[in-house]
Amino acid sequence: MPQRQLQPPIPDPLGQDDAVKVMEGVARMTDMLSSQQQELIDTLEEMATAETNLARRDCLVQFPEGFGLVGALLKDVR
Repeated sequence: MPQRQLQPPIPDPLGQDDAVKVMEGVARMTDMLSSQQQELIDTLEEMATAETNLARRDCLVQFPEGFGLVGALLKDVR
């Protein structure tokens, strides 16, 4: 059976400090997106509650799920 040669690891273009900085930036962006997402969900809920047209109300209620906002089901305002 032929022996496999181990390849040396590919050098990491980012040092550990740089990698930590990148991940901290990603975490900040994720937090910001989450707060903006929640703000949109809250606004849609307010709009659905105030809407008198049932078709529009249903559209507003279904919007977050339809657009893939995670965990974004509005309260049933029907």
